[in-house]
Amino acid sequence: MAKANILLLNGCTSAGKSSLTRALHAQLPDCWLRFGIDDAFGMLPETLHDNRNGFWFDTDAWGDPRLNMGPAGQTTLAAYRRAVVAMANAGARVIVDEVILDRDARDDWLAVLPADGVIMCGVRCGLEELCRRERARGDRLVGQARGQFRHVHDGMIYDIEVDTTSASPEICAQQISVFLAKGATAHALAAMRRADQN
Repeated sequence: MAKANILLLNGCTSAGKSSLTRALHAQLPDCWLRFGIDDAFGMLPETLHDNRNGFWFDTDAWGDPRLNMGPAGQTTLAAYRRAVVAMANAGARVIVDEVILDRDARDDWLAVLPADGVIMCGVRCGLEELCRRERARGDRLVGQARGQFRHVHDGMIYDIEVDTTSASPEICAQQISVFLAKGATAHALAAMRRADQN
């Protein structure tokens, strides 16, 4: 396998991906950039927040907040995914702080990511702890984490998984750092692509 240059962290909001990224920055010997889905949303004009052309929330079948993307929002997310690949192609190493919201997002990642040099990492957290963190942080719609918990890992295969329920960001980062240092072969992307062909 080529040297990993994209580390994609997928997990619910409040799963601890941002804290994990900070811990990875402190531990990894090389320079890794951070880029994530919140950065993509932040690039949209404020007029397209809570807007059917940009993004808005409604409720799912369980009554939890559900994020929806309009045409401009979909274009922004597609551009963000391709920007990650362009950064890696330019020689950067990128940690992607991602919430794969639905099958379309998953499939677009599979379409654009290179065949080699990508580590897929599932960031898991127990539902009770997710909900506690979401309430404590105060900058998320309460219930969003519970809604994402039901499907964020659907159809995903990972090279490595970490569980932040009780493990600190530093411990989880160490698990990933050791995995990267070993130069282990990444298989997740290829496995998902094969599964989709069957």
